[in-house]
Amino acid sequence: MTSRDDYFLPLNNIISLYSIEELRKVADRVHLFLRIKNRTDKQIKYVQDLIYQLIEIYFEQEQDKEISEREENLRDHLRYSSDPHPAQDLFEFDVCKDGLILNFIGHTSDLDVPNEENMDPIDALGEIVHWLKDDETEEGFIDAEPCEYFYALSLSLINDAVSLIKLIGKEPAGKGNILLDVSHPITEAAMKAYKAMCYGDKIKTEAMHESQLNKLYKENSLLKEKIDELIWNRPLWKP
Repeated sequence: MTSRDDYFLPLNNIISLYSIEELRKVADRVHLFLRIKNRTDKQIKYVQDLIYQLIEIYFEQEQDKEISEREENLRDHLRYSSDPHPAQDLFEFDVCKDGLILNFIGHTSDLDVPNEENMDPIDALGEIVHWLKDDETEEGFIDAEPCEYFYALSLSLINDAVSLIKLIGKEPAGKGNILLDVSHPITEAAMKAYKAMCYGDKIKTEAMHESQLNKLYKENSLLKEKIDELIWNRPLWKP
């Protein structure tokens, strides 16, 4: 991942300078929506930094929860087990003679929790996107749709790909496509950028469908009320 300080302005045309067609397509689609929402470069960069900060907090919280759960399980074991030397259960913790667990001394890499090694930032954002509603400020987004955060992340990942191109000296002179292996860091960054855009598109489509369904529900409810009113107010038939 590139330094946040090295990021290009999210809404500028730098992508057009690099011959990766799919990156330009992703950037163009994301740019269009964010411009329609009147988001600025400064706001997008603020939100990008915030996303990564919250993802880091999310990973830390998940790690702390897992350690706390293991500690509690071990406390129960020490409290109720008849085995005076449950060494296999103790190796992860520093323990006093009286059974008081002091601190976790195991390897965090052994914990079965999401982290930057086993979860990409797109999936991590999916877990915490609701947090961003509570962190809205004038510096970032106000009244943002959830898809906007995935679009901002997509631009951040596009920057990673572009920065890698510059770093390894792969900037092409012409407009031909760059052929890269699937496992190449540039390809991986580009695929993540595309994935982030797709997540945003999916959320946007779901929100649109939900809005349409709610509108239809309200219209049906109003129609039912009018029908009921007509039925109750119709004149009684007389022979």
